Amino acid sequence: MSQRFLYIVPMSSREDRLRLNNAKIKLHFLFTLYSAFFALLNNPSLSLAVAEDRMRLGIKIKKLCFCFVLPSAFTIFANVYRRQCCCPNIHFLFMKTSPASDKIVSLYLRYLKLERSFSPNTIEAYKHDLDHLIRFCNAEGIDIVNATFDQLESFAVSLHDYGIGATSQGRILSGVRAFYRYLMIDGYIDSDPTELLEWPRLPEHLPEVLTTEEIDMLENSINLEKAEGHRNRAIIEVLFSCGLRVSELVNLKMSDLYLDDGFIRILGKGSKERLVPISERAVKELRLWFVDRRLMKIKPGEDDYVFLNRRGAHLTRTMILIMIKQQAKDAGIKKTISPHTLRHSFATELLKGGADLRAIQAMLGHESIATTEIYTHIDTTQLREEILLHHPRNKSQRHE
Repeated sequence: MSQRFLYIVPMSSREDRLRLNNAKIKLHFLFTLYSAFFALLNNPSLSLAVAEDRMRLGIKIKKLCFCFVLPSAFTIFANVYRRQCCCPNIHFLFMKTSPASDKIVSLYLRYLKLERSFSPNTIEAYKHDLDHLIRFCNAEGIDIVNATFDQLESFAVSLHDYGIGATSQGRILSGVRAFYRYLMIDGYIDSDPTELLEWPRLPEHLPEVLTTEEIDMLENSINLEKAEGHRNRAIIEVLFSCGLRVSELVNLKMSDLYLDDGFIRILGKGSKERLVPISERAVKELRLWFVDRRLMKIKPGEDDYVFLNRRGAHLTRTMILIMIKQQAKDAGIKKTISPHTLRHSFATELLKGGADLRAIQAMLGHESIATTEIYTHIDTTQLREEILLHHPRNKSQRHE
């Protein structure tokens, strides 16, 4: 089914006016549905349970309205402002992407899933990046398959004009480049129009890391009297001891644990498996969590997941992010951290301990060594601080 995007064109035909009326009816329906649900909540005869159910449904309707209508309205007014000088007779209507373009995008997403073995989260990220290009091409009347270098350069400029940051621009353009490489591989185009496309200059940003002492502070801040206490300690220790991505942690299965052998099996990006050593302390924390886990009522189909919430279902990435941030606050850690900070800390401590960069790459599951090399910059920064602190020449300067 073709996606629809708000666009502005001259109203030159009866067909255009009919489309406009159809669009107005749909917008009116959305607002009416949203208003009706919240009007029902004012009925004093409703029981609390029914009111709560309707409230949840009403909030979903609200999100639908505000996520669909407001961005579309913004696009309308932006296009009006840009086109009013050259096209005074303009009105609003919905335009469809061409069926051919829709089919190619659908085939591309299928290629990412079946041939590249990307996870659903990764595919969704690629689709989100491609949506930026689709909206631009629809607004400019460009065939996405036959877009030229100049048109894609204009697209890159538009990302900056919309206030998108340099890092996000780079990610979006990377997703667009992957799409055109697919088109070239499958024979839709003869050359890659993104080959000479310039990437935004990214500022050097070293990831935040925690010391071993700060990790201990994080774990010691957990209240073990709470039902989830041992679970949260196990999560932090496994993240730090094994350097897992948060998506790998939430999908960790009981059948992936070889605790007696000191290894766990991880299914990483691109469905690539790797074996990662696990520390004795992490094993101890897991066994303590398993004592509480056995007392839980686990939902059907969730039995094999290692980490579960109170309702017996596996945790989500958002739950773990919230937990880590709360524990950092309780521990008095002022750094801005996330679950990925523990992964950075794992790699940094290994490098400081003298581990080989290739070994760290294998344990982190990085496809390219260039991704792992960022940790050498962190270590070099700390090395410089050590030299300034302990070198005799610097000592003599401090005494002076």
